[in-house]
Amino acid sequence: MTSQAPLPAASPAYSQPAKILHWLIALLILGLLVMGFLMGTMAFGPAKMSVIMLHKSFGVTVLGLVILRILWRFAHPPPPPLSGHASWEKFLSKLIHVFLYFAMIAMPLSGWIMSSAADYPVNFFGLFDLPLIAPKDEALGHKAGAVHEILAIALYFAVGLHFVGAAKHHLLDKDATLARMGGNLVFLVAGAALLLAASYLVGNKYLMPKPQAGHGETAAPTASQPAAQTATQATTQPDENAALWHIVPEQSSIQFKFLQYGQKVQGQFNAFKGRILFDPGNLAAAEAHIVIEAQSISTGSEDRDAQARSADWFGVEEFPLAVFQSESFAHIEGDQYTARGDLTIRGAVMPIVLPFTLEMSENKDGVRSAKMDAHIALMRLDFGVGQGEWESTDSIGNDVEVDIVLHVTK
Repeated sequence: MTSQAPLPAASPAYSQPAKILHWLIALLILGLLVMGFLMGTMAFGPAKMSVIMLHKSFGVTVLGLVILRILWRFAHPPPPPLSGHASWEKFLSKLIHVFLYFAMIAMPLSGWIMSSAADYPVNFFGLFDLPLIAPKDEALGHKAGAVHEILAIALYFAVGLHFVGAAKHHLLDKDATLARMGGNLVFLVAGAALLLAASYLVGNKYLMPKPQAGHGETAAPTASQPAAQTATQATTQPDENAALWHIVPEQSSIQFKFLQYGQKVQGQFNAFKGRILFDPGNLAAAEAHIVIEAQSISTGSEDRDAQARSADWFGVEEFPLAVFQSESFAHIEGDQYTARGDLTIRGAVMPIVLPFTLEMSENKDGVRSAKMDAHIALMRLDFGVGQGEWESTDSIGNDVEVDIVLHVTK
């Protein structure tokens, strides 16, 4: 063991709370950098989602501790630099400290914004959910993610310089710079180990060749497009003996909600077509055939969307379409109806009863239109959506709420 010489009277040590906050934040930041770069090498799955949730929790912890440290610093100014420090060392130290404080606040905030914009829950160690601080916006999520990643790289180098400076003062200059913050050789070794781990992960993420597209990655939708076109063409042959309605895509939507770590996440399918034959006075001849392109799923997160299209979930390469084919319609009362039929997802066929309301209108030119609103609760596992490790409902719930709004015209 090495003994440290007593600190000179002119070079007082930092206060005990300042030391505790410094080393606690330093440990968390190094761990978060390693965790963050490690996540970049992981396949999207329950394990990665668990790491992401921990990463967020520790990131929020750092934000709170940094705010506390800044308040303590204002109330208890740090001791002046040692007299033996060169002018360039003082300037560089000041510059690094300013950036470190900026990054320690900006990084958690950018991550929080990124999660909020992607409609990802920000849960604090499973204790409670933090509020989302940005609206659901995929473009904003991309920007916040880019800022978060750039700051991570910059913070990695800033922490590295800070570590090199401390090592220089302790090992070469043999002054009290590190000791008055309560550090010693053990801290240097631990810091070096974490920095080396981060260096390996940085190199693996940014310098190693990227793998070619394979299992779990989104393939080009060429295989599903012809199938979608064929199915759509088959559904657009009008029946002259019934009332044929056309879906107005820009005014219609098929949205769904599900639980991810206890918090609701909303998504939608952007591409769907169909053939609807409906006359309230002749329900026996009514028919609906709706085709949904599974690859058009959108939840506000590219990672989540890619996983949803993969073989473990909707398997869009093998099952490009979800289809609803009606069998019968019934009038309940007023504008309320039900449609009975089969829903096919991932090749699994399940009978469903779809309750809906129908508002019909006619403009001054005699053009008839209608609006259909429907809500139904489905179980994803009934259709095999979520294979292997995803069959567990610990991270993604089984219940899926589906809201359908169709605007149709003659």
